[in-house]
Amino acid sequence: RKFNIMKISSGKIDRSLRVVIYGPEGIGKSTLASTAPKPLFLDTERGSGHLDVTRVSVNSFADLKDALETVVGLVKTKAFEYESLVLDTADNLWRLCADHVCAQGKKNSIEDFGYGKGYAMAFDTFRDVLHALDFINRHGVWIVVVSHAMVEKIAPPDAEEYSKYCIKVSAPTKQAQVAREYLKEWCDCLLFAHYEVTVNTEQKRAMGGAERILSTSSHPAWEAKNRVGLPEHLPMEQGCLDALWRHAAPQAEAEPEAAPAQVAAQAAAPEDEDALLVRYFTATGKLTEGQGLDALPENIKRALAARRDAAVAKAREYLAL
Repeated sequence: RKFNIMKISSGKIDRSLRVVIYGPEGIGKSTLASTAPKPLFLDTERGSGHLDVTRVSVNSFADLKDALETVVGLVKTKAFEYESLVLDTADNLWRLCADHVCAQGKKNSIEDFGYGKGYAMAFDTFRDVLHALDFINRHGVWIVVVSHAMVEKIAPPDAEEYSKYCIKVSAPTKQAQVAREYLKEWCDCLLFAHYEVTVNTEQKRAMGGAERILSTSSHPAWEAKNRVGLPEHLPMEQGCLDALWRHAAPQAEAEPEAAPAQVAAQAAAPEDEDALLVRYFTATGKLTEGQGLDALPENIKRALAARRDAAVAKAREYLAL
Protein backbone atom coordinates (compact mmCIF):
# COMPACT_ATOMS: atom_id res chain seq x y z
CA ARG A 1 0.00 0.00 0.00
CA LYS A 2 1.10 3.56 -0.64
CA PHE A 3 1.43 5.86 2.35
CA ASN A 4 1.96 9.58 2.36
CA ILE A 5 3.69 9.24 5.75
CA MET A 6 6.63 6.85 6.16
CA LYS A 7 6.71 4.62 9.25
CA ILE A 8 10.15 5.43 10.64
CA SER A 9 11.42 4.04 13.92
CA SER A 10 14.74 4.03 15.73
CA GLY A 11 16.53 2.07 18.42
CA LYS A 12 16.78 -1.62 19.21
CA ILE A 13 13.71 -3.84 18.69
CA ASP A 14 13.40 -6.82 21.04
CA ARG A 15 11.47 -9.67 19.50
CA SER A 16 11.21 -13.41 19.40
CA LEU A 17 13.80 -14.92 17.06
CA ARG A 18 14.33 -17.70 14.53
CA VAL A 19 16.96 -20.11 15.82
CA VAL A 20 18.61 -23.05 14.03
CA ILE A 21 20.48 -25.63 16.12
CA TYR A 22 22.51 -28.18 14.20
CA GLY A 23 25.10 -30.83 14.98
CA PRO A 24 25.88 -34.57 14.86
CA GLU A 25 23.39 -37.23 15.89
CA GLY A 26 22.81 -37.83 19.59
CA ILE A 27 24.59 -34.74 20.87
CA GLY A 28 21.46 -33.23 22.44
CA LYS A 29 20.04 -30.83 19.84
CA SER A 30 16.40 -31.65 20.59
CA THR A 31 17.06 -31.45 24.33
CA LEU A 32 18.55 -27.99 23.82
CA ALA A 33 15.57 -26.93 21.70
CA SER A 34 13.21 -28.10 24.46
CA THR A 35 14.59 -25.35 26.75
CA ALA A 36 12.94 -22.72 24.54
CA PRO A 37 10.02 -20.89 26.18
CA LYS A 38 6.93 -23.16 26.39
CA PRO A 39 7.66 -25.16 23.20
CA LEU A 40 5.41 -27.14 20.89
CA PHE A 41 7.37 -29.68 18.82
CA LEU A 42 6.54 -30.53 15.22
CA ASP A 43 8.29 -33.89 15.34
CA THR A 44 9.14 -35.22 11.88
CA GLU A 45 11.38 -38.09 12.96
CA ARG A 46 10.39 -38.99 16.54
CA GLY A 47 13.48 -37.26 17.86
CA SER A 48 11.66 -35.83 20.87
CA GLY A 49 10.40 -39.15 22.26
CA HIS A 50 12.82 -39.04 25.19
CA LEU A 51 11.69 -35.54 26.19
CA ASP A 52 8.76 -34.47 28.35
CA VAL A 53 7.39 -32.01 25.78
CA THR A 54 4.17 -31.32 23.93
CA ARG A 55 4.41 -32.50 20.35
CA VAL A 56 2.58 -33.04 17.09
CA SER A 57 3.73 -36.10 15.16
CA VAL A 58 4.42 -35.16 11.54
CA ASN A 59 4.61 -38.19 9.26
CA SER A 60 3.84 -36.52 5.93
CA PHE A 61 3.74 -33.13 4.26
CA ALA A 62 -0.04 -33.16 4.71
CA ASP A 63 0.48 -33.49 8.48
CA LEU A 64 2.91 -30.57 8.41
CA LYS A 65 0.58 -28.41 6.31
CA ASP A 66 -2.35 -29.11 8.65
CA ALA A 67 -0.23 -28.29 11.71
CA LEU A 68 1.08 -25.03 10.28
CA GLU A 69 -2.36 -23.93 9.07
CA THR A 70 -3.75 -24.62 12.55
CA VAL A 71 -0.97 -22.63 14.24
CA VAL A 72 -1.40 -19.74 11.78
CA GLY A 73 -5.13 -19.64 12.53
CA LEU A 74 -4.49 -19.68 16.29
CA VAL A 75 -1.86 -16.94 16.26
CA LYS A 76 -4.14 -14.75 14.13
CA THR A 77 -6.77 -14.92 16.87
CA LYS A 78 -4.17 -14.79 19.67
CA ALA A 79 -5.32 -18.24 20.82
CA PHE A 80 -1.99 -20.04 20.42
CA GLU A 81 -1.02 -21.16 23.94
CA TYR A 82 2.66 -21.89 23.25
CA GLU A 83 5.56 -19.45 23.11
CA SER A 84 7.86 -21.46 20.82
CA LEU A 85 7.42 -23.73 17.81
CA VAL A 86 10.16 -26.32 17.29
CA LEU A 87 10.60 -28.03 13.91
CA ASP A 88 12.62 -31.22 14.34
CA THR A 89 14.35 -31.61 11.81
CA ALA A 90 15.21 -29.41 8.79
CA ASP A 91 16.75 -32.26 6.81
CA ASN A 92 13.62 -34.34 7.28
CA LEU A 93 11.55 -31.30 6.26
CA TRP A 94 13.35 -31.41 2.92
CA ARG A 95 12.43 -35.10 2.52
CA LEU A 96 8.76 -34.30 3.22
CA CYS A 97 8.86 -31.51 0.64
CA ALA A 98 10.43 -33.82 -1.95
CA ASP A 99 7.86 -36.55 -1.25
CA HIS A 100 5.06 -33.99 -1.60
CA VAL A 101 6.39 -32.80 -4.97
CA CYS A 102 6.61 -36.41 -6.19
CA ALA A 103 3.04 -37.12 -5.08
CA GLN A 104 1.75 -33.95 -6.75
CA GLY A 105 3.57 -34.77 -9.97
CA LYS A 106 2.75 -38.49 -9.79
CA LYS A 107 6.43 -39.42 -9.91
CA ASN A 108 8.17 -42.29 -8.15
CA SER A 109 11.35 -40.29 -7.56
CA ILE A 110 12.41 -36.65 -7.42
CA GLU A 111 14.88 -37.53 -10.21
CA ASP A 112 12.02 -38.50 -12.54
CA PHE A 113 11.19 -34.86 -13.24
CA GLY A 114 14.50 -34.48 -15.06
CA TYR A 115 17.00 -31.61 -15.35
CA GLY A 116 16.78 -30.78 -11.62
CA LYS A 117 13.17 -29.61 -11.94
CA GLY A 118 12.00 -31.80 -9.07
CA TYR A 119 14.66 -30.41 -6.75
CA ALA A 120 13.73 -26.86 -7.72
CA MET A 121 10.07 -27.53 -6.90
CA ALA A 122 11.05 -29.15 -3.59
CA PHE A 123 13.07 -26.04 -2.74
CA ASP A 124 10.07 -23.81 -3.53
CA THR A 125 7.99 -25.91 -1.12
CA PHE A 126 10.77 -25.82 1.50
CA ARG A 127 10.89 -22.03 1.22
CA ASP A 128 7.08 -21.77 1.52
CA VAL A 129 7.28 -23.62 4.85
CA LEU A 130 9.83 -21.07 6.10
CA HIS A 131 7.52 -18.25 4.95
CA ALA A 132 4.74 -19.76 7.09
CA LEU A 133 7.14 -19.97 10.04
CA ASP A 134 8.01 -16.29 9.41
CA PHE A 135 4.36 -15.35 9.74
CA ILE A 136 4.10 -17.25 13.03
CA ASN A 137 7.31 -15.61 14.28
CA ARG A 138 6.00 -12.13 13.46
CA HIS A 139 3.15 -12.86 15.88
CA GLY A 140 5.58 -13.28 18.77
CA VAL A 141 6.37 -17.00 18.64
CA TRP A 142 9.96 -18.23 18.85
CA ILE A 143 10.87 -20.51 15.93
CA VAL A 144 13.49 -23.18 16.61
CA VAL A 145 14.64 -25.48 13.81
CA VAL A 146 16.77 -28.55 14.61
CA SER A 147 19.02 -30.04 11.95
CA HIS A 148 21.68 -32.70 11.57
CA ALA A 149 25.16 -31.69 10.39
CA MET A 150 27.16 -32.81 7.41
CA VAL A 151 30.74 -32.21 6.27
CA GLU A 152 31.19 -30.26 3.04
CA LYS A 153 34.33 -29.75 0.96
CA ILE A 154 35.18 -26.11 0.36
CA ALA A 155 37.41 -25.22 -2.58
CA PRO A 156 38.15 -21.47 -2.45
CA PRO A 157 39.79 -20.02 -5.58
CA ASP A 158 42.68 -18.49 -3.62
CA ALA A 159 43.48 -21.20 -1.03
CA GLU A 160 43.72 -24.96 -0.53
CA GLU A 161 40.62 -27.12 -0.23
CA TYR A 162 39.30 -27.71 3.28
CA SER A 163 36.29 -29.25 5.04
CA LYS A 164 33.66 -27.65 7.26
CA TYR A 165 30.46 -28.61 9.06
CA CYS A 166 27.21 -27.25 7.66
CA ILE A 167 23.47 -27.81 7.88
CA LYS A 168 22.42 -31.11 6.32
CA VAL A 169 19.94 -31.12 3.45
CA SER A 170 19.47 -34.47 1.75
CA ALA A 171 19.65 -33.49 -1.90
CA PRO A 172 22.61 -34.41 -4.12
CA THR A 173 22.35 -31.32 -6.30
CA LYS A 174 22.84 -27.58 -6.31
CA GLN A 175 19.42 -27.21 -4.64
CA ALA A 176 20.83 -28.68 -1.42
CA GLN A 177 23.35 -25.84 -1.26
CA VAL A 178 20.65 -23.31 -2.16
CA ALA A 179 18.37 -24.61 0.61
CA ARG A 180 21.20 -24.57 3.18
CA GLU A 181 22.18 -21.03 2.27
CA TYR A 182 18.55 -19.89 2.39
CA LEU A 183 18.02 -21.44 5.84
CA LYS A 184 21.30 -19.98 7.09
CA GLU A 185 20.36 -16.47 5.94
CA TRP A 186 16.76 -16.86 7.13
CA CYS A 187 17.59 -17.52 10.77
CA ASP A 188 18.68 -14.96 13.37
CA CYS A 189 20.87 -17.44 15.25
CA LEU A 190 22.71 -20.43 13.79
CA LEU A 191 24.15 -22.53 16.63
CA PHE A 192 26.55 -25.45 16.11
CA ALA A 193 26.54 -28.22 18.74
CA HIS A 194 29.70 -30.32 18.78
CA TYR A 195 32.34 -31.98 20.92
CA GLU A 196 35.43 -30.06 21.90
CA VAL A 197 38.42 -31.36 19.97
CA THR A 198 42.08 -30.51 20.48
CA VAL A 199 44.94 -31.40 18.14
CA ASN A 200 48.12 -33.10 19.31
CA THR A 201 50.66 -31.33 17.09
CA GLU A 202 53.41 -33.86 17.80
CA GLN A 203 51.30 -36.89 16.91
CA LYS A 204 49.30 -34.90 14.32
CA ARG A 205 45.97 -36.32 15.41
CA ALA A 206 42.78 -35.02 16.96
CA MET A 207 42.15 -35.65 20.65
CA GLY A 208 38.38 -35.78 21.10
CA GLY A 209 36.78 -35.20 24.45
CA ALA A 210 33.36 -35.76 25.95
CA GLU A 211 32.73 -32.09 26.59
CA ARG A 212 29.90 -30.74 24.46
CA ILE A 213 30.00 -27.12 23.40
CA LEU A 214 27.75 -24.80 21.44
CA SER A 215 29.49 -22.45 19.03
CA THR A 216 27.67 -19.24 18.16
CA SER A 217 30.15 -17.58 15.77
CA SER A 218 31.49 -18.65 12.40
CA HIS A 219 34.78 -20.55 12.10
CA PRO A 220 36.63 -22.10 9.14
CA ALA A 221 35.48 -25.52 10.38
CA TRP A 222 31.79 -24.69 10.88
CA GLU A 223 29.01 -22.21 10.16
CA ALA A 224 27.42 -20.24 13.01
CA LYS A 225 26.10 -16.79 13.80
CA ASN A 226 24.06 -14.89 16.34
CA ARG A 227 22.63 -11.38 16.49
CA VAL A 228 22.21 -11.05 20.24
CA GLY A 229 25.79 -10.93 21.53
CA LEU A 230 26.10 -14.50 22.81
CA PRO A 231 29.59 -15.68 23.86
CA GLU A 232 31.56 -17.34 21.06
CA HIS A 233 31.30 -20.75 22.79
CA LEU A 234 28.88 -22.06 25.42
CA PRO A 235 29.11 -25.31 27.40
CA MET A 236 26.09 -27.46 26.54
CA GLU A 237 24.63 -27.65 30.00
CA GLN A 238 21.34 -26.85 31.70
CA GLY A 239 20.44 -23.20 31.22
CA CYS A 240 23.16 -22.43 28.67
CA LEU A 241 20.66 -20.65 26.39
CA ASP A 242 18.74 -18.80 29.11
CA ALA A 243 20.36 -15.54 28.01
CA LEU A 244 19.03 -16.12 24.48
CA TRP A 245 15.50 -16.96 25.57
CA ARG A 246 15.46 -13.85 27.76
CA HIS A 247 16.45 -11.72 24.78
CA ALA A 248 12.82 -10.83 24.09
CA ALA A 249 9.53 -11.48 25.79
CA PRO A 250 7.38 -13.45 23.33
CA GLN A 251 5.04 -10.82 22.00
CA ALA A 252 3.79 -9.91 18.57
CA GLU A 253 5.44 -7.11 16.68
CA ALA A 254 3.32 -4.05 17.34
CA GLU A 255 1.44 -2.62 14.40
CA PRO A 256 1.58 1.18 14.78
CA GLU A 257 -1.80 2.82 14.75
CA ALA A 258 -2.26 4.68 11.49
CA ALA A 259 -2.78 8.42 11.65
CA PRO A 260 -6.02 9.73 10.07
CA ALA A 261 -4.08 10.97 7.05
CA GLN A 262 -2.54 7.54 6.60
CA VAL A 263 -5.94 5.84 6.83
CA ALA A 264 -7.31 8.20 4.22
CA ALA A 265 -4.32 7.55 1.97
CA GLN A 266 -4.77 3.80 2.30
CA ALA A 267 -8.45 4.02 1.43
CA ALA A 268 -7.79 6.33 -1.51
CA ALA A 269 -4.81 4.46 -2.96
CA PRO A 270 -5.05 0.65 -2.82
CA GLU A 271 -1.92 -1.19 -3.91
CA ASP A 272 -1.41 -1.33 -7.67
CA GLU A 273 -1.91 -4.84 -9.07
CA ASP A 274 1.47 -4.78 -10.80
CA ALA A 275 3.18 -3.87 -7.51
CA LEU A 276 1.28 -6.66 -5.77
CA LEU A 277 2.38 -9.19 -8.38
CA VAL A 278 5.99 -7.98 -8.18
CA ARG A 279 5.95 -8.49 -4.40
CA TYR A 280 4.47 -11.97 -4.85
CA PHE A 281 6.94 -13.11 -7.50
CA THR A 282 9.83 -11.65 -5.49
CA ALA A 283 8.68 -13.48 -2.34
CA THR A 284 8.41 -16.76 -4.28
CA GLY A 285 11.83 -16.36 -5.90
CA LYS A 286 10.69 -15.80 -9.49
CA LEU A 287 12.05 -12.22 -9.37
CA THR A 288 14.89 -10.63 -7.44
CA GLU A 289 14.73 -7.31 -5.60
CA GLY A 290 14.41 -4.39 -8.02
CA GLN A 291 13.10 -6.42 -10.95
CA GLY A 292 9.72 -5.79 -12.58
CA LEU A 293 7.19 -8.08 -14.24
CA ASP A 294 9.03 -7.77 -17.55
CA ALA A 295 11.87 -9.82 -16.02
CA LEU A 296 9.65 -12.88 -15.49
CA PRO A 297 10.39 -16.02 -17.55
CA GLU A 298 8.39 -16.12 -20.78
CA ASN A 299 6.25 -19.09 -19.71
CA ILE A 300 5.16 -17.26 -16.54
CA LYS A 301 4.44 -14.09 -18.56
CA ARG A 302 2.15 -16.07 -20.86
CA ALA A 303 0.36 -17.70 -17.92
CA LEU A 304 -0.02 -14.31 -16.25
CA ALA A 305 -1.49 -12.74 -19.39
CA ALA A 306 -3.98 -15.60 -19.74
CA ARG A 307 -5.11 -15.71 -16.10
CA ARG A 308 -4.22 -12.38 -14.55
CA ASP A 309 -7.24 -12.23 -12.20
CA ALA A 310 -6.44 -15.66 -10.78
CA ALA A 311 -2.78 -14.67 -10.33
CA VAL A 312 -3.74 -11.48 -8.48
CA ALA A 313 -6.08 -13.43 -6.18
CA LYS A 314 -3.36 -15.99 -5.47
CA ALA A 315 -0.84 -13.23 -4.74
CA ARG A 316 -3.23 -11.53 -2.31
CA GLU A 317 -3.91 -14.82 -0.53
CA TYR A 318 -0.17 -15.70 -0.33
CA LEU A 319 0.97 -12.29 0.93
CA ALA A 320 -1.79 -12.19 3.55
CA LEU A 321 -0.18 -15.13 5.41
